[in-house]
Amino acid sequence: MSGLKMCVIGGGSTYTPELIEGFIERKDELPVATIALMDIDEDRLRVVGGLAERMVRAAEADIELKLTTRRREALEGADYVITQIRVGGLACRIQDEKIPLRLGVVGQETTGPGGFAKALRTIPVLLDIARDMAEVAPGAHLINFTNPSGIVTEALLKYTDIPTIGLCNSPFGFQQGIAQQLGVAPERIQLDYVGLNHLSWIRGVRLDGEGVFDRVLEHAIARARAGESPFSPELLETLGMIPSYYLTYYYNHDQVVAGQRRAEKTRGEEVQEIEARLLELYADPNLKHKPKLLEKRGGAHYSTVAVAVISAIHRDAGEVHIVNTRNNGALPDLPSDCVVELPSVINRNGARALPVAPLPPAIRGLTQAVKAYEELTVLAAVEGDERAALQALLVHPLVPSFAVAQGLWSAIKEANRTYLPQFGNADCGMRNIPQSAFRNPQFEIRILGVDAGATKTFALAADEGGHILGFGQGGPGNHQVAGLEPALAEIRRSCEGALAQAGVSPPVDFGFFGLAGADLPVDYALLTPAIESMGLARRVRIKNDTMVALRAGLKRKWGVAVICGTGFNAGGIGPDGREVQLPGLGALSGDWGGGSEIAQEVIRLIARAWDGRGQPTALTEMVLAALGFPSVEELISQLYQSQLVLSEAEGFDYYPGQFDQRRLLDLVPLVFEAAYAGDQVAQDLLVRVGTEVGITANAIIKRLGLEATDVEVVLGGSVFKGKGPLLVDTVTQVVHRVAPRATIVLPEFEPVVGAVFLALENLGVEVTEAIYANVRASLPQGLRNAECGMRIADCGIVGGAL
Repeated sequence: MSGLKMCVIGGGSTYTPELIEGFIERKDELPVATIALMDIDEDRLRVVGGLAERMVRAAEADIELKLTTRRREALEGADYVITQIRVGGLACRIQDEKIPLRLGVVGQETTGPGGFAKALRTIPVLLDIARDMAEVAPGAHLINFTNPSGIVTEALLKYTDIPTIGLCNSPFGFQQGIAQQLGVAPERIQLDYVGLNHLSWIRGVRLDGEGVFDRVLEHAIARARAGESPFSPELLETLGMIPSYYLTYYYNHDQVVAGQRRAEKTRGEEVQEIEARLLELYADPNLKHKPKLLEKRGGAHYSTVAVAVISAIHRDAGEVHIVNTRNNGALPDLPSDCVVELPSVINRNGARALPVAPLPPAIRGLTQAVKAYEELTVLAAVEGDERAALQALLVHPLVPSFAVAQGLWSAIKEANRTYLPQFGNADCGMRNIPQSAFRNPQFEIRILGVDAGATKTFALAADEGGHILGFGQGGPGNHQVAGLEPALAEIRRSCEGALAQAGVSPPVDFGFFGLAGADLPVDYALLTPAIESMGLARRVRIKNDTMVALRAGLKRKWGVAVICGTGFNAGGIGPDGREVQLPGLGALSGDWGGGSEIAQEVIRLIARAWDGRGQPTALTEMVLAALGFPSVEELISQLYQSQLVLSEAEGFDYYPGQFDQRRLLDLVPLVFEAAYAGDQVAQDLLVRVGTEVGITANAIIKRLGLEATDVEVVLGGSVFKGKGPLLVDTVTQVVHRVAPRATIVLPEFEPVVGAVFLALENLGVEVTEAIYANVRASLPQGLRNAECGMRIADCGIVGGAL
């Protein structure tokens, strides 16, 4: 079949039927032979694609429709690529709307901090799409509808060579509305339209070349007086121009914020309900056209704009359309390499902005300020530059102060951790790895590996060949610490982030979940059905996180692991498959040696040194400097007033008072620093921890009958990442008293990799050296430990004494 191939990335969007309708209506001038709809959500793609198929058949159009979840397959050989994606889905849109409101700033998906957050999530994904296009669809034009369209288009034009045009339906909506007012066809109207995407003004209108702006402006003012406009008549008279709807967020900011705070639902929540109803309608096998409800979704004239621009490129028409494209000096008030929204000539080379008169002072400053924000946002999104991110918020006209900018950035970064790998969350290192880099079509089995702890949750999506396809991160996933529902929410967030980055739709074939807090039968009875009900994997298995840490460090399937992270736990597996798992309930089950206990002990030691009951220690000054207190007395007083007792069982929420107890975990590295500077108190503390770890490992070795074997003892958790050999040397010496042939292992991989290995093994896949090699090649660098698989047969003690 000859003709054009269209590729729609985000083909599961509810907008897609509108686009299909446009191609059908223009089939005589635009010879479309194939439309490939690609989406990571297989269920949505099936529903939306089904309606698209019925529309094509009903129109008797000679168009082949292809549905796929594989991006490169959809892109291959495409002539035009349309992007209409929403990274993070509507859940992130709702989040973008709510976070700014907490700080008194308008919550909107494209304007202000909400648009900033969306851009940071979206730009890296669009750049990956562009890289794929360069390889499998060279010469294709990219038509971007993904918001914030102007910012995303600027990133594509600055960082790729892909011919890109950014589209928005607002300019055509203006043109059509004015045409209706004047009773003429839209193509007879020419607009003097200037600005940026969602920040634009009409300052002139011509009908067949004759100026009619005075009539149009008078009509707009009359509508404002009748309450039919978001703007007051006085504002329109003052400006002498007609602003786009989105300028209400600037000109009426306080009123909009007040209204949003009173509203029962955000716009995103309303859209979520509309989308659910639309998908129900789309699933009706008798429906063969777009339903009227789609008008309430927004995006009117979407297909008109997209198909008209594609047609103009294909026909080398030289038509003028208002699009987002490179400025190239057309608007003299803005940088030449930035993206503007201006009337542009569209031909086979793409878009060329037409020169316009300079901006009047009434709108020049606002436009330049927002453009500065956009430039900084692109820089932050591409480079992972936190300073640029904060500068972007600081320069935005809607952000009133540096304190608010700081608060916004902190909240946005935390809420979007899974989607912002470019900022070094967990040092994940994924920003330089295209999503598709390790996809191999011969590996069809997809799995999830999860490690959920007291402070963070990691998830990896992988295939049966051991290729890591995606990484996701969330907050505390231990239900004993965070509570069941919050912990499950973080686990889901991590998994969805990994799957989104991988371009894989749930459910995958198998999910292995290593969960801190999965200690007793009652925990498994609670957690297993909750994890299964998420629908992330067709089959799931849950184990204590100790077991995934153990598997991450072993080259074989049996051994012992002791984990010193925030808390303390240990377990082991014998050659016969028999398992031993300690309860891991802190002081209640006799555990000691995790970061929380070490931090408590540091406070006790410097308190006793201060009051004369203990030995002087360099830790005193180091702790005071780290926590910002002038004296031990004031530190103890603040801890007492805040009623802070750091323990895993009591969780990590703020207690009454001003001191954040999580900061005490920062004291653990100070112990190593002091010990290797010669401080005896710190050295003795590390020896005590090492002794406890060794005793615990020996208890499990004895219970499994491994004293005479070459058992591997894996030491996992953040405590073992401390510098210097003292802690590990102590563990080694204690373990060798019971198991002289034992090997101490500092694992090469973070525990979440062990969950991937266990998922494979539960599916009957042997973890071979080839799989290890694939994991190493595709694993984010931050998920490999600096010691890289160190195995210690014997060591001498450095400092301290047993």
